Amino acid sequence: MFEFVWPWVFVFIPLSIVLPFMLPKARLQESTYAMRVPFFEHLLTLSTQSAVSVSRPLWQRLGVFTVWIFLVLAGARPVHIGPGVPIKEKARALMLAVDLSGSMQTRDMREGGLTWTRLDTVKQVASEFIRARSGDRLGLVLFGSQPYLRTPLTFDRNTVAKMLQTSTAGIAGEQTALGDAIGLSLKRLAHVKAEEKVLILLTDGRNNAGIMEPTKAAQLAKLMHVRIYTIGLGGEAQKLRGPFGIMMSVSDGGPDHDTLQKIARMTGGQYFRAQYTEDLRKVYQQLDKLEPADVKERVYHPRTEFYPYFLSFALLLSMALVFLVQRER
Repeated sequence: MFEFVWPWVFVFIPLSIVLPFMLPKARLQESTYAMRVPFFEHLLTLSTQSAVSVSRPLWQRLGVFTVWIFLVLAGARPVHIGPGVPIKEKARALMLAVDLSGSMQTRDMREGGLTWTRLDTVKQVASEFIRARSGDRLGLVLFGSQPYLRTPLTFDRNTVAKMLQTSTAGIAGEQTALGDAIGLSLKRLAHVKAEEKVLILLTDGRNNAGIMEPTKAAQLAKLMHVRIYTIGLGGEAQKLRGPFGIMMSVSDGGPDHDTLQKIARMTGGQYFRAQYTEDLRKVYQQLDKLEPADVKERVYHPRTEFYPYFLSFALLLSMALVFLVQRER
């Protein structure tokens, strides 16, 4: 379909016809001085011929009018609107906050007869979850004693997964600042235009660092309509061989289940417990069901601007008129 974006510009078309009649004519100043010329009649004949030659021929006036028409057409901004193309809109803004405290190096996540560190398990399982979130805008916050933004909200899922894969436990401190991690995530979600905003918080410890209390941060998330899903990782007592071959049961205390449950409950999310690798994988599968990566579609009509063609034709025609007029003279 072909249309003009600013059709009101067409009111200027008659301007080139009306304007010459509206402008005042140039007046010749009368001089009090005179000179007696013996061949006055001959000069009068020459001036009359030159006056006749000054009047523009019809083809020049039509050429100037045509240039004006094409300038007005360009000003009306002609566009060609192509057939509709369906495109997908973002469904939600989803921020992941992952614990990188020293305890994430604990090797107690078992799968297939092998034992992995908690962070290695998170890298593997969470990366699969990230790459499957088609249509969502994803961001990554890593935290230990203090949080920092690893990846701002983006549609580039591969980059978010890669940034998680290259993370190292303890790089942000050995302690756990849950409240500050939630606060930084909310700050990044505050100015994002999205129908839904979600935070997934994964930790294996208790809040023992930072300024903001986790429950205070959860209250702020509730006011911002941000759902928080919390995941408590590890925490199972381990059997270690001590001195003289005696088996001892050792535990690092694990995550603060009560606080994580309260955070999720206050914001309309859920709390999940994951002691093994398979547990964590099921958690992310459940999150996919709770927050499906569905996207909306809208129709986009590509637009092609044609005003440069009209301007180019007006320029070429005006140059041709100047050339022809100069040649005739």
